Amino acid sequence: YSLREPNRVTTGALWGLAGFAVFCLAPTLGLPPELPGTAAADLGQRQNWWIGTAAATALGLALLVFARHWLLKALGAVLLVVPHLIGAP
Repeated sequence: YSLREPNRVTTGALWGLAGFAVFCLAPTLGLPPELPGTAAADLGQRQNWWIGTAAATALGLALLVFARHWLLKALGAVLLVVPHLIGAP
């Protein structure tokens, strides 16, 4: 059983959960959806934070799952937290 070979239902489900975490869950934790017409931070700043959060989450999850050295796994855990420590605009 390996996460590198998507030949099982559980592997597909884990990949799907990772995609949900990267593109929906992590960015929403720091930058919730806003109603149209409400006052908010600059759109460019919000988009940059969203992209950075998605990239950091994807890389962090990849390091946690696929890296073999403990130091890389620790870096992956740090990458999951850093965008939320910086905070959304």
